[in-house]
Amino acid sequence: MRTTLRTLPSTWWLLAGLLYAFPLLVGMVHDDAWHQRLERLSPASAGLAVQATKDLDQLPVGPWQGLVVLAGYAAGGLVLGGVLLKGRDV
Repeated sequence: MRTTLRTLPSTWWLLAGLLYAFPLLVGMVHDDAWHQRLERLSPASAGLAVQATKDLDQLPVGPWQGLVVLAGYAAGGLVLGGVLLKGRDV
């Protein structure tokens, strides 16, 4: 059975979980290598890196890499939505 987010509140809960809960869970990882890997993939840190103008060497990702991460999340959402729409559109 395929499930998608059909209502606006469920979509907002997923977005809030991705933006707020994911960084909290990353903070609980004790292995430094995994912590850095997960922090680089976090949409919150990627979005903040895009906005940064100073102290770029202290960020988990640079501004351009952050833009690539955000574009990857957007492309993934569009592809997933397209696949689910194509599967339901008879």
